[in-house]
Amino acid sequence: MSSLWDVEILNRGAKWVDLVVTLHHPDAGPFPESPGFALQLLLVPAYGYDESYNLQAKGPLGAEFSETEFYDAETVEERADKYISSVRIYKAVNVPFVEKTVHAGIDKRVLARGIKKKSAAWQPAWDDEWRAYWADPTRVPSARYRIEVKDPRWVEHLSPGSIFDTASWCPSGPWVNQNRDESLPTPADAILSPWLVGFQLAEVPRGERMMDAQMIENLASAGPALAGAELEAALAAHKQFLEAGNREGNWQLLSVSGLPLCIYQADGEKLGEQLVLRMKQIAEGESVRGKDVGFADLSGCICRGVDFREAKLDGCAAVDSYFDRSHFDGASLRLTDFSGSSLKGCSFVGADLRGSDFEHTDLTGADFTDANLTGARFPGAVLDGVRRNGVIAPTPARIEPAKSKKSATKTTPKAKSSAKSSAKPKAKSPAKPTPKSKRNGK
Repeated sequence: MSSLWDVEILNRGAKWVDLVVTLHHPDAGPFPESPGFALQLLLVPAYGYDESYNLQAKGPLGAEFSETEFYDAETVEERADKYISSVRIYKAVNVPFVEKTVHAGIDKRVLARGIKKKSAAWQPAWDDEWRAYWADPTRVPSARYRIEVKDPRWVEHLSPGSIFDTASWCPSGPWVNQNRDESLPTPADAILSPWLVGFQLAEVPRGERMMDAQMIENLASAGPALAGAELEAALAAHKQFLEAGNREGNWQLLSVSGLPLCIYQADGEKLGEQLVLRMKQIAEGESVRGKDVGFADLSGCICRGVDFREAKLDGCAAVDSYFDRSHFDGASLRLTDFSGSSLKGCSFVGADLRGSDFEHTDLTGADFTDANLTGARFPGAVLDGVRRNGVIAPTPARIEPAKSKKSATKTTPKAKSSAKSSAKPKAKSPAKPTPKSKRNGK
């Protein structure tokens, strides 16, 4: 059965949970606001697979339903009153979803690119825009739910930041088919403070990073800045490199004497030239707007005040760099690794940041309004004054515990191999091991 909805757990307390449900398939229909649908959403993560791939309950709620009942929307609805106290959609955007209208909008976008209908380029371009629509949280319908339950056991298996998809459906309504914009108070027993919602692993303390930030900045600023025709030529060569089949290769991210060293391996033809800005810089005020710089080496670079709006930076190694005051509005940054970088005052409005890594970054004053943070991780990040959908983090966002004299002494360990999977971000220690390998997949 095809998935109809994508779900992310935003926050929860003892007897309530906030989650966001996003349309995944055109056939999903309007957002149900029924106890039965709410219970179905809570049941999906209440089951998991054991080592033999047998489906089994992961907690008390799952144990209340057999495997056949778990999949049966009518049965779940009949029993919902035993578990659900109330369900409320307090925000809904981009509804109703009218597929014909969305198709017409995509037609306009393709025509605006100078591509004519019935030409050979029409269908590939149309498909690209269709995929871009579903990746853009500012355009796809979504709804925020507050679900209250009758017993703490029914939500104890839910963790803020967890994501899943589901084919849950509602047999009898009611449904919400118009936009809503209401505010609900965050209960005192919330696991996350309001400003932490959506920033997965942001509660992890900041650790030490074995990089020499001052030396990186000095080296990057020593040479001439890439600008004008030289920058355009480098971007054109990188585009040729990508088109030769060199997307989604393997990154080996190393640290050598306090400096980042990123090695990229791909199986494509040796055409063009990968954009490598290691310890280099792009002049402030330059524009990379709308360009495809995916899988570029942006490690240890200086790109302050650069316009990256609507650019594609998927899978870039952008570790230990300086992007302060740059604009990434509407950009695609899926699986981009910003670990250790300075991103103060950056704008990520409407950006696609799915699976990106912001470990140990400085995001002071950054704006994440309407950004897609699904699967993005923020352990040890500085979030002072960060904005997201009307919520602003305090300054300081948190007070780190004082370090003991013993822990203040820093020693550089010998390099050792450590594998890291980009496809499934997960918790890890605050200080990133050196070196690591990274696989960039969809």
